Amino acid sequence: MSSRPLILAVDDDEKLLKLLTVNLIAEGFQVMTASNGVQAMKFLEGVPPDLVLLDISMPVMDGFETLMHIREQSEVPVIMLTAADDPTTTSKAMRAGADDFMSKPFSIRELLARVHAKLRRYAILNSSV
Repeated sequence: MSSRPLILAVDDDEKLLKLLTVNLIAEGFQVMTASNGVQAMKFLEGVPPDLVLLDISMPVMDGFETLMHIREQSEVPVIMLTAADDPTTTSKAMRAGADDFMSKPFSIRELLARVHAKLRRYAILNSSV
């Protein structure tokens, strides 16, 4: 992982992507954004991110399908973001390979804390391999 981790934020809500980008950059991260799963997969084929923030409800390719494709090629940490706040969606996301799950609206402070925690854990796991 570089000194400035790269975060890929994937969401069809342009305002949320801007909010995430501003806050992630303020925390010292590099940020790439995609508005759907197809764009996200193109980024993943190029420069692999250190963590993915992935919305579930998106056009073209939803978050579950995108996550399935991510897991076929990478173990990058993925935090799912969704407006759905029910146990079925949460368990489906976790079973599909998500590392964490946050319901919208969420606290940006909590999201940033989870991003840092996932990156620390991912760095520790990769350094022990």
